[in-house]
Amino acid sequence: MSEQDQHSPADERLPQVIDPADVPLTLYTRPDRPGPQDRYEPGDALMRTLIANDRYELGQFECLPGESFWVDLHEDADEFLYVISGELTMLLPRRREAIVVREGQFLLNPVGTHHQAINRGPGMLKVLYCAPPGSIIEA
Repeated sequence: MSEQDQHSPADERLPQVIDPADVPLTLYTRPDRPGPQDRYEPGDALMRTLIANDRYELGQFECLPGESFWVDLHEDADEFLYVISGELTMLLPRRREAIVVREGQFLLNPVGTHHQAINRGPGMLKVLYCAPPGSIIEA
């Protein structure tokens, strides 16, 4: 066993319970968009970052009916999405296709896939996402 694999009890971190309701929504604007960065505009996201470290970011985003995000991609790793409520339409513009992900379903966005999240449903869309930190690139 290497030194890196050995841990003493003092190194152990305790599990942590995180209630998304306790984490405020923050405005996430698309990179380099014109206009004030503190004002919501179409294509911006309302997000709750629940966990962020040097390996991954886990969070929740919300969309009202008819809202969508900008087209983006992740260059270094896959992105995972879980639909908590509502119905997510994931547009794949380079393929001119769309995938519908319903409440309770997961979606794997492979690395390098251009995609755009859209809420075409009648109610609020809430999605749990997991992606590498800082990996979102406007496409």
